[in-house]
Amino acid sequence: AQDAIAARYRRLLREPTIDVSLVTARPLNVAIAGEVGKPGTYNLAFGEGGKFPTVTRLIREAGGMNRSADARQVIVRRPQRSGADQQIRLDMWELFSTGNIRQDLTLRDGDSIFIPAANSINLAEATQLKDANFSVSTGQPVNVAIVGEVARPGPYTLKDQIPTLSVAIREAGGIKQLANLKEVKVRRNTRDGRSQTISVDLWQLLRSGDLNQDLVLQQGDTIEIPTALALNAEEA
Repeated sequence: AQDAIAARYRRLLREPTIDVSLVTARPLNVAIAGEVGKPGTYNLAFGEGGKFPTVTRLIREAGGMNRSADARQVIVRRPQRSGADQQIRLDMWELFSTGNIRQDLTLRDGDSIFIPAANSINLAEATQLKDANFSVSTGQPVNVAIVGEVARPGPYTLKDQIPTLSVAIREAGGIKQLANLKEVKVRRNTRDGRSQTISVDLWQLLRSGDLNQDLVLQQGDTIEIPTALALNAEEA
């Protein structure tokens, strides 16, 4: 801009000195899709000192990353002046686990973010990621359904601060005597229409205190407690 304005003034002045500074930056127009609470387009204002907004800020604005998300495969598409869009892959698990700030990319106007659904859920990572400031909030009521070997199968609204699998089972009156705790299934719908099936071994939670098996639930989950074909005396 300085060069263009100076070129115009050279018709009138011998050595024009032009200084251009930005008083206020307009908000960035960006988009986000996939496994977040509220996909869509957002206008993000610049932060204090003119700092550009980042990927985690947009994810938080969009309601947080769902528990069905693949945090290792976040894709940012960035328009180019010519040619195809640039694709930048980010690993939000690395940001969370190691503090690698380079994974929290600075956004530019026109960027779009896609957060895919995971092909499989790592229970240990899922337990830790619930504490990330870019994960979906755990403070909201969660509607789930539970079927199979529980006292009162049906839909439930979990209002606990952390809506876990054991909380849902207690709401349903607890397990029956013939419940197979080793092969509990949690079915979870994703934004792309697929359904995730998460296998949970609650027997390990009882036997060794493995809290990773007490899965944190999300909106719309269905829990299936199957019937045990055989129980030994110790397990019963």
